[in-house]
Amino acid sequence: MLKIIQSLDRNGAPVSFNYKGKYQHQTTLGGILTIIQISSLLAFFFILLKKVIDRDMIIRNKSKYMSALNQEQKYHIDLDNFDIAFGIKFVQNSDRYHYQNESINKYLNISFQYYNVSYTKSDDDGQLLTNRSAITIPYEKCQNNRFLGKTEEMEKMGLNKDGWYCISQLDTNVIGQEMSLIRKIVRVTVSPCQNSTINDNSQTMGENAQESNITKFWNISSSNYQICASAQEITDYIHKVQFMIAYINKYFDQDDFEEPVKSEIVVQFYNAEAGFAFNSILNIQKNYLITHDHWLSDIFSSNLYEYLSVQQTKTVFGSIKPGVWEMFNVLIYCKDQEFYIERQVTTVIQIMTLVGGFMNVIFLIIKLTSKIYSKQVFYWDLINKIFHFENPEKCLRPIGSYRFIQSPDKDQCDKRDLKDKVFSRIQKKQYNGV
Repeated sequence: MLKIIQSLDRNGAPVSFNYKGKYQHQTTLGGILTIIQISSLLAFFFILLKKVIDRDMIIRNKSKYMSALNQEQKYHIDLDNFDIAFGIKFVQNSDRYHYQNESINKYLNISFQYYNVSYTKSDDDGQLLTNRSAITIPYEKCQNNRFLGKTEEMEKMGLNKDGWYCISQLDTNVIGQEMSLIRKIVRVTVSPCQNSTINDNSQTMGENAQESNITKFWNISSSNYQICASAQEITDYIHKVQFMIAYINKYFDQDDFEEPVKSEIVVQFYNAEAGFAFNSILNIQKNYLITHDHWLSDIFSSNLYEYLSVQQTKTVFGSIKPGVWEMFNVLIYCKDQEFYIERQVTTVIQIMTLVGGFMNVIFLIIKLTSKIYSKQVFYWDLINKIFHFENPEKCLRPIGSYRFIQSPDKDQCDKRDLKDKVFSRIQKKQYNGV
């Protein structure tokens, strides 16, 4: 058994001649170290191989800041990558039956808009003048095919029931941040119904007053103008309902290798107050996802995904400013950063590189360890094969060419002289092969 272990030794002292038919002097200790070395490499390899089987991954993230003044941001949204709806919910269930035959337009004016803001310098004093314009978009009851076809989720949330209103058309570019000098945003506004057919939501606040081509108080269920309820009835109605906004948000699912970019319907609840303006700011963020999912090497698989995610950044309360800040407003801007994500799974090439590096470290440690004992063991073993010592534990004193006797005084034994005699004897001995 010891011979088998010794035969595994790959760290023995090198010899310029073969010793017992081998070019290394192999020992039991060296064989044990070699077994430890091989076992460590195999254990390390299988630990890393499990990472490949389990598709262990590294996720790298970085963000790029986008300046509101010095960089132009333009993100295209349509019904293929985004959707938005407005809804109402009665706080008390009993109130729902009281108003079930009433049109919402009798109490509230709902408006989906493309809203444009730009600034020009005054020729008089150089101050910035604000130019605003709005294009009102029709809305309709939400159908099952909306929100990227998420019919099941719509059914769970009741989005396809009465009380929800979806924008009927959506194909535009959202341009600029909240502080940009040129902005084109999507806006949802809700204001108390007023018995008027003049729409001031699209008027420019300043020099350029404009009239909208769509009246504020159009009943979506008929072709007639809606007669509003009294001011007290409208106030009571607002106190009994919550406002809701539903929109599509996309996100990265790092554990899904078939469809890493997923979408979900997000519903937010708001509590508006008559006579005050409530503003919710939603920011659209552009995301870039790069995936390397091949098990052998990342050069065999690389996919790029681009998607938009939506984040609520802040809410603002203030006084109502007709045409700018109504009783309830949701404004969609560009976010001030873009996000980059890279997913890389552990590959066979990577673990082989790590195993190679680990192997070199283990080899170096074992080699340095073997240097401590290998030559001494080799010399002692070789001397014992050449010479016969009657009592190796005691000092020997030479009395002739081939005879040694015990020294009467151990302390007087000259070990250096013994060493010189041994090496001299080895040099004089004729080598006939070992």
